[in-house]
Amino acid sequence: MLTNIIKFLLLLIAPIIAILWHGNNNIPTFADGATYLQDAVYVANFWLDGNISKFLETYFSYRGWRPTSFPSFISPFLVISDGNILLASSLTHLLFTSLSTFFIYRILRLNLEVIESAIISAFLSLSVSVFFGGLSVPLFAEIGFVPFILGTLYYLISSEYFTKKKES
Repeated sequence: MLTNIIKFLLLLIAPIIAILWHGNNNIPTFADGATYLQDAVYVANFWLDGNISKFLETYFSYRGWRPTSFPSFISPFLVISDGNILLASSLTHLLFTSLSTFFIYRILRLNLEVIESAIISAFLSLSVSVFFGGLSVPLFAEIGFVPFILGTLYYLISSEYFTKKKES
């Protein structure tokens, strides 16, 4: 029981620091050049204006001049936050940081003990590459990419995909 409490507290370090960082942050992510934020606001405004059918249509089909999936991640947070760009950016960053922490822990847990895995996961999740995507401000392209790669690696490592003839 105590081990699980310590594990969860350690794994909450990166999300808590993300919350604290965004509490002091007064600008949205601007380093990504893919106009993801403009596209996300365009899509979310249909929901906020009450046009649910147009929101669903644009959510699944609209892509800006540089098609990326990141407006699809931030648009629901724009809807939840009633169009608050800073809060939506914060929640998106928190989601990606939490997913990265979870998958780092799961990968390490395959070979290490619970507390060791949690400690290393907490440190790795706070690295600039995971927490901010390699720069001093969060980049959605990079912080969104990390949990998907980590999840793919985890499921490939934990499965017997390449060792059983039936699975491969």
